[in-house]
Amino acid sequence: MASRQGQAAQTAPAIGFRDSDHAAAIGAKPARGEPAQKRRDAQRCRRAGQFARRLSTGRAQSSQKSHGKPPMTTLVFVECRPSVGLAPESLAAIAAAGAFQQPIHAVIVGHHLAALSQQTANLAGVERVYCLDDAEYATPLAEPIAELLTELAGDYSHLVAAATRFGKNVMPRVAARLDVEPVAGVSHIVNHNTFERPVYAGRAVETVQSEQKKQVITLAISAATPPMQASQPAEIVALPSPQTAHRALSRLLSPSSPVNTAATASATPSLTAAKVVVAGGGAFQHPDEFERYLTPLASALQAGLGASRPAVAQGCCGSECLVGQTGHSIAPDLYIAVGISGAYQHLAGIQAAKTVIAINSDAQAPIFANADYGLVMDMTAALPAINQQLISKSLQDNPINNN
Repeated sequence: MASRQGQAAQTAPAIGFRDSDHAAAIGAKPARGEPAQKRRDAQRCRRAGQFARRLSTGRAQSSQKSHGKPPMTTLVFVECRPSVGLAPESLAAIAAAGAFQQPIHAVIVGHHLAALSQQTANLAGVERVYCLDDAEYATPLAEPIAELLTELAGDYSHLVAAATRFGKNVMPRVAARLDVEPVAGVSHIVNHNTFERPVYAGRAVETVQSEQKKQVITLAISAATPPMQASQPAEIVALPSPQTAHRALSRLLSPSSPVNTAATASATPSLTAAKVVVAGGGAFQHPDEFERYLTPLASALQAGLGASRPAVAQGCCGSECLVGQTGHSIAPDLYIAVGISGAYQHLAGIQAAKTVIAINSDAQAPIFANADYGLVMDMTAALPAINQQLISKSLQDNPINNN
């Protein structure tokens, strides 16, 4: 026995083991070359790397098989309005969400939605439409809709809504339920986790990179081109109505107020959907002046009616008419600013307007520096004359038959 061990010890160096671990295990010396410890460390690193790659591949394949959905899919909340139908801002959000280059599923909530859900299904890029058609949702509330979106969130990588008053009410609640931080007021999508948004009332652009497990986003992209019609309609999935007890509890405990749809049913177009917008500013001191001078001009042009912060503060109109940093960001073909000085908070809301006309008695008002056309004249003299010209032209184009 002793002689065998000695013989092994004598012949081991001549063998020249390449695997130092195996050589050490049988009592042999490692081959000459780099130190044994370094070779062992290198071998362990290679084995660890191979194991990590196998583990990563296995997890990815297991995830795809278990979820049954594409790894990244976008869920877009689509707003409905009584006299408008699908909100133009939501259509712009669907078009903008195409920048993610992944499937888009839409959620539509309300009552009598057969036509609107079909309209949504016909939009290019939309592959599935979830529809909750229930009388209890005819007047939307933020909390129940936020709960619905949270339940649907599942494997979706991006949850998107337009940055409307209602969208900005719903999406922070969704983000809180999902324990993520929302990315609000996005004006441009760079890639799946990088976004741009205006700051300092539009005077600068901030780039935000979010590494969260889900991206909860509100899009303030009023100038986006609406999505085209799809060659083949998307699948429509009817969602079951929530339990009666749950609905009653939601309404009883809901701290938010129902959205006021009375203004939406007015004769003037929706402010964000209108091609022409007429807006009044601090020059209007009383609601009667707003009604006397500005409303006839908006009616003659079939324009949306807007206002700056001073006009809203003086009670000339409601906050739903506010245009600017804390109000609506709009993109009409024509924007007529009457008695608006042009503070940068207001200008932030009209950056996407194609043509701006300013009417102001102060020739030094900042609004003129941002207008394509300007009229230095008191509004009490200018507006009646403009209205009279519009009425005369309307009568010439459409003469009344008195016979």
